[in-house]
Amino acid sequence: MAGHREDFILMIVGGITLDPSTKMPIVVLKDPDNKLNLHIWIGPLEATAMATELEGIKPQRPMT
Repeated sequence: MAGHREDFILMIVGGITLDPSTKMPIVVLKDPDNKLNLHIWIGPLEATAMATELEGIKPQRPMT
């Protein structure tokens, strides 16, 4: 059963960092008021794709 809209918190990508001990990428989500942070460990390929988009780099051809 889906929750009510007030049960959700809007989060935006705040950035990507590396876990200092495992060197695995982490995407950092933040709420618009910058009061809450959510860290999600992701794979290197996903981190590369997200970083490319965040930096505004456009590939010469569509990625598959």
